This record gives sequence, structure tokens and C-alpha cells, in this order.
Amino acid sequence: MKRIPELDALRGIALFGIGLVNIFVFHAPYSYYGEFYGAFTGVQATTVNIVVDFIGGKYLFIFAFLFGYGIVLQRNSRSEEIFRTYWVKRMLVLLIFGILHILFFWFGDILASYALLGLLILPLLKLSNRGVLTLGIFFILFRPLYYFGVTALGWPMVQMGKPTELNDFIAIFQRGSYSEIFILRMNEFFAFTSENLVWYIPKTMGVFLVGIYAARKSIFIRVRENSRKAVLLSVLLISVSTVWIYFKMDVFGLIDLDSTPIWRPILISANVVFETTLAMSYIIGFSLLFQNSLFFTKILAKTGRLALTNYITQSLICVLVFYGYGFGYYGKLKPTDLVLLSIAIFALNLSFSLLYLKYKSIGPLEYLWRKWVGR
Repeated sequence: MKRIPELDALRGIALFGIGLVNIFVFHAPYSYYGEFYGAFTGVQATTVNIVVDFIGGKYLFIFAFLFGYGIVLQRNSRSEEIFRTYWVKRMLVLLIFGILHILFFWFGDILASYALLGLLILPLLKLSNRGVLTLGIFFILFRPLYYFGVTALGWPMVQMGKPTELNDFIAIFQRGSYSEIFILRMNEFFAFTSENLVWYIPKTMGVFLVGIYAARKSIFIRVRENSRKAVLLSVLLISVSTVWIYFKMDVFGLIDLDSTPIWRPILISANVVFETTLAMSYIIGFSLLFQNSLFFTKILAKTGRLALTNYITQSLICVLVFYGYGFGYYGKLKPTDLVLLSIAIFALNLSFSLLYLKYKSIGPLEYLWRKWVGR
């Protein structure tokens, strides 16, 4: 299958956003995210807010969107029988990478969930375009729908448990042995499982389906053919999303959620909708940039071609920087330091990708993936 440079470039820029968000969780426990990063003030607090509001979830959306988009491209390049066999093998190998990533690096792996959802999505490829889009929207809105079940139907509230106290987290990750850190990471993984299953995995499935729908509609060709409309749409989406981000706390403050809890799923629905519109504005905006700038496309496309290798490399570097059997900087840095570090790591991803692809046509982990799957 012939590679599409602008899709690889989108995947490359998505890697930067994912790395920037992940580094905050590598640096401090996710279960204490609000408590830990909420203690910062001034520029540091603003930095956290920008990362959460404008980066968090949006670049992962791009990555998942492209995963769904890629399913259609690969499906169209093979017969149905060959594709099904190939895809199952491809997802099983990806699952192995994901399990190893969880065991050796951290609990926030996306590869294993992508692999399992990739297997589950096979029968959904038979749905019509309307069916794919409808089901995709349902899964994207699964979180507020579940909250409605919590408030109106008495469903159990799902949230991440706290394997240990914040101070213990920091002490173990800063100075603990490999086995101590491993045990805490596994506890962190299992504590995250219920929240992941309800809040994040359904949304990922939804974005996969939206990506499939977009591929069937050849969205990037439409963006190229209607560039002026695409610019206006991107600006409109980012504008309304930014307005929501700026005023959402005021909106939440107008309602007493304790006395009228039914408003909670409504407000969460609004938040999910505007998060989605912001992510779509990024997809449209970056696709326009990459269609019109060969320089940026060439650089970022090479990074996107090595997406698996670069994703694992980001985790490896974070382990060495933050964990006790590395440099032990867990919990010691400021948010601005984390942003600069994530930029440095991505610069390393860029440099490695450009250099490596001068001599090889496929990344090292991508090579193993292809070799184990076969064509």
C-alpha cells in the first residue's frame, strides 16, 4: 500500500501532542493529577491549563482517527479474506507490543487497547456509512451517557483508585528499586482499568469509527478540493471550542450540581462535543498545512512513518528520566520544564527518523511488526 505523506505528517504531529500529555503523567501519578498539578500557580498553572485544555485528548483523537482511517485504506488494498487474516495477525502482534509496553514502561499504554478494539471493529466494517457514523457518535458520547445512568438510574460511579498516598508514590518512583516501581506501576494499571474501560476505551472506539467514515468519504481529498471552505470550517471550530474552554468554568459555576445532578451529564456532553470540534479543527487545519507545505510534510511524515518506534522511544526516555533506576526526576520538575523536555524528546524523534530513513525504508519496530505479521 502506497503511503500518503500528509497522513504520516498528521501522525507525526499527533506523536508530539501525545508525548507532551504523557510526560505529565510519567512525572506524577495520574490518580493525583489534579492535586499535584493544581498546587502550581502563575505561569506554571497556566502551562498546565493550556496542556489540559488544548492538547490533552485532542492529539490522541488525531492518532485514533488516523488508525480508523488507515483501516479503510488497508482494507481497500486487499481482498476481504486476505485482509481479515492480515488484520487479525497485525492486531495480535500490536497487542504483544502493548503488553510489553505496560510491563516495562507504564500503565498508560494505548497499543493494547488499540489492538483489542481493532479486532472488535472487524464486523463493524460491514455497517453502512450512516451506521458507522451513528455508532461512532454514540461511543464518543458514551461518557456523558454513562453519567446520565449514574445520576438518573443509580449506576455505580467509576473513577480511578489510588494505589497509595501521593508522598509514597513520589518516594517510590524517585528512589525505589526496579521491583518496587514495577509493583506500584502494576497497581496503578489495575486501578486505572475500570476508568479506562468506561471513560476512554469507548471514546477510542468512537473515534476509530469516525476515522473509518472519514476515509469512506475521502475527507482529505475534499479538504484539498475545497481549501477555502476547509479554512473557514477549521477557524470556526477552533473559535467556538476556545470560547467554551474560556467560559466553561463559569457555566459550571452557574449550576448547583449537588441539588440538580441531572445537569452533570448535559455539561459533560457539551465538554465532549467541544473537545471533539477542537480535535477536528486540528485535523482539518494540519491537513491544509501539510497539503501546502512540503517542508513540514517531509519532516513530520518521516516521524509518522516511525510512529511505533517513536512512541516507545518516548516512553523509554521518560522511564530513564523519571524513575528511580534512571535519573529519578519523578515529581521534581515544573510544568514548563516538562514542556521543554517533551519538545527535546520530540526533536530527538524527528532527528532519529530523518537519519534512520536515509538508510532504511522502515523503522526498527515497524520492521518487526511487518515481519511477524507478513504481508
